Amino acid sequence: MAFPGATAPCPGLVVTEEKAVCVFVMVESAAAIDPMLARTLGIGTGCSMPDENTTDDEIDAFDRRSRIAVFGPRAT
Repeated sequence: MAFPGATAPCPGLVVTEEKAVCVFVMVESAAAIDPMLARTLGIGTGCSMPDENTTDDEIDAFDRRSRIAVFGPRAT
């Protein structure tokens, strides 16, 4: 765990007017290393935070699409 005892929002999240970025993903990008963390977090696949209008079926469908986008077609 990167931030023991931390609560939401994550202390590693940098939020600007335009976007929110994980500081660890920023380090991967700046160091030009394999974006393992970015892939694992599903960066670029869309927000997975459900709201009061999101059904369980919609959450499951999003999770399936995200797993495929991150890990490939065998992730289903």
